[in-house]
Amino acid sequence: MSRKLFVGNLPFSAGESELQNLFGQAGAIESVRVPVITMAQLLAKHPQITNVMGLQIDTEGHDYTVVRSAVGAGCLPRIINYEHKHLSYSDQVACRNLLETHGYAFWTNASDTLAYRLQEPTAEKS
Repeated sequence: MSRKLFVGNLPFSAGESELQNLFGQAGAIESVRVPVITMAQLLAKHPQITNVMGLQIDTEGHDYTVVRSAVGAGCLPRIINYEHKHLSYSDQVACRNLLETHGYAFWTNASDTLAYRLQEPTAEKS
């Protein structure tokens, strides 16, 4: 018997009782930990990655966390596309402000924000 279950379109806000109602008839619900790493850890693990051109983020409400992780690791790709519709308003504003300070412009639709840089960042002159 397989222990894998793939679920789509589950609301981010679904709690344990909703999961039990939805999936309890299939058997016991088991809690599992999914290992994650930061962008800095990913880049350190793969030093051959030196020029990231695009970053696609769709983490159902955690997109700003991923953007902060990327920027904090010095990963500033030419294009970052993230889903803003699950972010709080304050996180939407903070994410745009963070990216704007790094030279990004924006195109936004109902769900996603495309942040793009027209130029590579220039080194500061002394």
